[in-house]
Amino acid sequence: MNYYLEAYRNYAKFSGRANKEEYYGFNRWNLMVLVLMFGLNYGFDSNIPTLSYVVIMIIPAISLSVRRLHDVGESGWHMFKWNGKKKMREDSVKGKNQYGEAPKNL
Repeated sequence: MNYYLEAYRNYAKFSGRANKEEYYGFNRWNLMVLVLMFGLNYGFDSNIPTLSYVVIMIIPAISLSVRRLHDVGESGWHMFKWNGKKKMREDSVKGKNQYGEAPKNL
């Protein structure tokens, strides 16, 4: 849960690095909330709750993805290439790289 909240707090931070644990921790919680929101769609017979959530969380998700790519030594623009998701699964670059110090666990 800390990773989810931390990504939300740093929603406008596109510099720095995010480790694999932070990236997948956020995505795990994000998926669980989305499943809950889809369930609410049936209860309210409306897509408004899910659409609101997606609009609110799109910027934190993009900024975390950019920081994750920085952690593997790539530019955030790799997110838009066909191999961007593959790069996010790679191990972190040890020590300091051009995007800053290695992230510490939360």
